[in-house]
Amino acid sequence: MKYMMMKIRSILSMNILVSFILLASCEEEEKGPLFSDANGPGIVTEVVTESLPGGARISYTLPPDDDLLLVRAEYMLPGGEKAVRRSSLFNDFIEIDGLIDSVNDHRITLIAEDRGGSESAPVTVDVRIEKAPIFLSAESLTVVPDFGGVRITWTNATAQPVTLRLFANNSQGIEVPALTVAREQVTDTVEIVRGFPSEPMKFKILFLDQWENLTDTVVAELTPFFEGLVPKNGMRDITLPGDISEHPPAVANGQTKVRMWDGITRVDGEAIQWFTLDEGGAARVDDPVDEYDLALGNPESHMITIDLGRSVKLSRFRYWGGTPYQFGDIRVFDLWGIDEDDESNLDGSLTGWTKLLSNAEVIKPSGQNPGTNSQEDLDKDAAGHEFVTPLGAPRVRFVRLAMTKNWIGGNSLVFFGSEFSFFGDFEQ
Repeated sequence: MKYMMMKIRSILSMNILVSFILLASCEEEEKGPLFSDANGPGIVTEVVTESLPGGARISYTLPPDDDLLLVRAEYMLPGGEKAVRRSSLFNDFIEIDGLIDSVNDHRITLIAEDRGGSESAPVTVDVRIEKAPIFLSAESLTVVPDFGGVRITWTNATAQPVTLRLFANNSQGIEVPALTVAREQVTDTVEIVRGFPSEPMKFKILFLDQWENLTDTVVAELTPFFEGLVPKNGMRDITLPGDISEHPPAVANGQTKVRMWDGITRVDGEAIQWFTLDEGGAARVDDPVDEYDLALGNPESHMITIDLGRSVKLSRFRYWGGTPYQFGDIRVFDLWGIDEDDESNLDGSLTGWTKLLSNAEVIKPSGQNPGTNSQEDLDKDAAGHEFVTPLGAPRVRFVRLAMTKNWIGGNSLVFFGSEFSFFGDFEQ
């Protein structure tokens, strides 16, 4: 009996072992091709090429094989690496990219592949590409002096990823990276790079793509304009006809307008606010300037005027809110300016004034509704919301803010703020 039990156990163990071996064999077999065909698929025919920026679209007629899987294109990239692009049997074309030579032909090899891994005979075709995206971007490049640096304008004319790199000499004459900007969509780009002294400098710019193809380096020798923070101790408050009155109830919380340029944005983490009361326009003169007259269909504004204390070629304006992206913080405004030689036009009208910023808007990075702020929102507000004025704008001494919309919306005319800063070129 004992012998019989041992024999039965031996037979069971052998059966289990055989089952595992068969199972493993099945798994190995399943990893191979699902279809096995001794013959490869036919070749693609009726090949037609269309030039594209940095590549080409190659159309063809697929071979009539039932087990056809894909068509692949093989070619060499400028750096000497082999590139492979694949297109499924549901397409009758394949696109190649990553090339930069638009003068000479490029040899492309097309191979059909079936589900069994068999390949067709190769079909070769020569294609000629259009100018690569990085060269199109390089042709669109303009570099001009700006305040404290340079202003770079360029266009990515295709949907291909393009990266701009800027290098500049530092104070020791050593070339260092100053800017890297990547674009993956059709767009015009303006970049202002600051932090350089107002002295002759050499800037170098090149473009590259995702395959590390490079353009030639563009060298620009420029002298940045001087830029400084307009001294706040020379700024003073003036009130013109049509401005907010500087008397209660137009100004609340006991704070006057000069708090907007006292250099203090926070105390113990809290904003030092200046704000106006919403009195339905009662603090305004009866006949506001035509530019913002409700009768003309434009939003009525709260207007304030500031004497910068000197003639300034403005480069930018920065605003810090009192309650980030809420309540009466400024959301949309216009900025006007006039120089000291035109003081006769300080009559409350905008005759002789230049609009430096039109419908400038404080953008909330997260886009969330007022009352909900991301950390990025708070960081942006803490750094101040910056607005760049046009390079061609005239010098000004007096500036006038027309605040047309807050974060409450509707007809609310209350406006909050913590600080204004002005930057530009002026006599020191």
